[in-house]
Amino acid sequence: MRKWVLLLLAGLLIGTAIGQQQQSVPLSGKNALNILGQKFGADHFLWIVEMRAFNGVPQPKEWSVVVYDPASIYLLNEYWVGDGRAVNEGPYDKLYPDKAPIGYIDFAKLKLDSVAAFTVAEGEARKARVGFDSLNYVLRAREYSNEPVWILALVDAEQRLVGKVHVSGVTGSVLRTIWINRQGPTPKVIDSAANNRNQAGVSAPATSGTGGNNNVQQPVNGQLYPSTRPKQGAVRIPERRVLGAQQ
Repeated sequence: MRKWVLLLLAGLLIGTAIGQQQQSVPLSGKNALNILGQKFGADHFLWIVEMRAFNGVPQPKEWSVVVYDPASIYLLNEYWVGDGRAVNEGPYDKLYPDKAPIGYIDFAKLKLDSVAAFTVAEGEARKARVGFDSLNYVLRAREYSNEPVWILALVDAEQRLVGKVHVSGVTGSVLRTIWINRQGPTPKVIDSAANNRNQAGVSAPATSGTGGNNNVQQPVNGQLYPSTRPKQGAVRIPERRVLGAQQ
């Protein structure tokens, strides 16, 4: 009897370890969409409003995806994927009817995965001599177009925003960089979309004045976006995931 009990406990420990290992596997944006498409149908993800993920080291463990859905009461629907699960979160009410999305991504145009977007952002941070600990990801449309754009927020070990890199999801070109110097009493910002003549004396941390890309296109958006922290409304209810997974 003792032998069988020990074997059972060993099996439970191995199963738990395997489960934890599977849950800790990073998930790229492309793989997240593939998982969702396999479960709910790829046609549900042809037009994306945004994909969002937090705490990528360098890739996150879960993604939220908002897509156009004409059958939804708000014309938008939200999905969640992570921990080996894919869940239909239902109608998304944070935009319509009071606020319209910036645009819809033509998924066929998306050539750059989050892995490649990280490589670009890491290169820009290295040129600007800015260190970071993790990244937050947003994929959304460029204003007044259906071009996909990655917006990567670089966060330090103290969970402070130190920079943002906007990357075209079509060409991989850097559209905009924003670096934040927090070494002084007040943060100083160097924005590649701003007039450099108005930024005299502003530099990124430990840089020689090269923090930013001077050959940029028109800015994607004027705000420091995305947030360095998940929105409060993004808190998931485990029971809802279980119900969604069984549907």
